[in-house]
Amino acid sequence: MRKAAPCADWPSTVEPSGHASLRSSRYLRSLDKGGPVAIFNLQVEYMTTPVLDLAFAALSDPTRREIVQRLAKGAARVTDLVQPFDMSFNAVSKHVKVLERAGLVRRTRTGREHHIALDPEPIRRIAGWASRYERFWSDRLDKLEVFLKANRKRD
Repeated sequence: MRKAAPCADWPSTVEPSGHASLRSSRYLRSLDKGGPVAIFNLQVEYMTTPVLDLAFAALSDPTRREIVQRLAKGAARVTDLVQPFDMSFNAVSKHVKVLERAGLVRRTRTGREHHIALDPEPIRRIAGWASRYERFWSDRLDKLEVFLKANRKRD
């Protein structure tokens, strides 16, 4: 790392790429342009819950969504989960492992059998996160409806 030009609001260290370290303040003097440049502290500006990130990534695949739908009816063996899909046991097992890493399912072993059960907590977190936006769009759509009714009466 190289040192930045001294200034009270500027960071004391700069990455080799020329960007301020994430541990530093919000400003960095651009050495080639001469003025301060605002930067984002990515840890604060774009902080998301890792649980949500992993859950959304896992649920982005239609096969994994179908597995979750099946497990919503009750726990199942991995061999039972394979039946509706036109893929190998190993392929379905890999999908289940992705769901496990995301915390969406739990695996228990009974002898040689692996039983998979849905863990509803990450789905509750997704629902809570999405509900904030549902309220926003409901309010917006209600206002649009009032506006359209008011304009329809004028016609």
